[in-house]
Amino acid sequence: MYLELKGSLGYQHFEKIVQLVTCKDNELILDLSGITFIEPYGIVGLISAARYCRGKDISLKINLPQSLSLQRYLTVMNFFEEMRKYQHVSQGFFGFFNNFKKTDKPLLELRKLEFQLGNFENIINFTELLDKRMEMMFEGVDAGTTSKQITTNLIEVCQNLEHSLDFGYVAAQKYKNPLTIQIAVMDLGIGFRGALEEQYNKKGEKLTDRRAIELALKPEISSRPTGGGHGLYRLSMYVKQNAGSELIIRTGTARCHLKHSGMRFEEGLAFYPGTQVGVSLRPFIEKTDNLLDRK
Repeated sequence: MYLELKGSLGYQHFEKIVQLVTCKDNELILDLSGITFIEPYGIVGLISAARYCRGKDISLKINLPQSLSLQRYLTVMNFFEEMRKYQHVSQGFFGFFNNFKKTDKPLLELRKLEFQLGNFENIINFTELLDKRMEMMFEGVDAGTTSKQITTNLIEVCQNLEHSLDFGYVAAQKYKNPLTIQIAVMDLGIGFRGALEEQYNKKGEKLTDRRAIELALKPEISSRPTGGGHGLYRLSMYVKQNAGSELIIRTGTARCHLKHSGMRFEEGLAFYPGTQVGVSLRPFIEKTDNLLDRK
C-alpha cells in the first residue's frame, strides 16, 4: 500500500499513518517527498509507526522530504539514527549533514525513554536533560515560575511510561511567529485503558478508551498505587487558560483534542496500541528575538 503526504507533518497526518500501518498489507510505502514542515509529533509518530511495523513483521519504506533543510533538521533531531533500528529510509542527502548533529538550538532531539519501576537512574538523567533543554527554550521569555512548573509536568507525563509496559520516544522544539513550544511523547504499551482498567473493573465499570482519557485528565485519578503523577491534568488546565495552546491525546481507538475553547473527542478510530501525547504551548511574552524561526 502506498501513502503520500504533503504539507506539514503533525498530529493531523498521524491518523493517516495509523491507517496505513494497520492495514493488512505487509509491504508499505510512505512518501514524504512533499512534506515541507515537520513538528515533533510528526517525528515521534514516524518512529512509533516504524516500531509498530517491525513488531508486526511489516516492511515500511519511507521516502524522505525533498527539502534539504528538512533532511538536515531530521539529522539534527536524531531521526535517522533511531529510524535505522526499525525500518528502511531512502538515502536522500542526510549523509552530508552528520556535522550538524551537535546543536545549541532550543530543542530536545528525538530520544528513547526507557523507565523501569524502582530504577530511578534513567529518570534522574532524563529529568536533568529535559530541565536543561527547557531552560534553553524559555530563555528570553518572561514566564516567571511557569517554566519550572511546565517542565515538572512534562517530566511526569514522560514518567507515565513506567506503567505502559513499554519504552517510548520524546522530542521537543521551540518556534516563533507565533512563539510556541511543542513536545510529543509516544509509546506502544498498554495505553490508558490498560493502566486503569484493573482498578475500575473492581468498581464494576468497564472502561472505554474515551473514558480512560477522561479519567487521566482528572486530578484525583492516578495509575500509581501511591497516587501522584498529575502532569497531564496540570497541562490540560494550562491549555484551558492559555489561548493558542493545545493538548492532543490518542490511545487505543480514541483521540482527545483539548484547546482553550473546549475539548473534542473522536472515537471508533483504527486501533493503535499505547498512548500518543502532543502538547503545544503558546502562553508566553517574547523578550528577545533570539529564537528559532518556524518556516
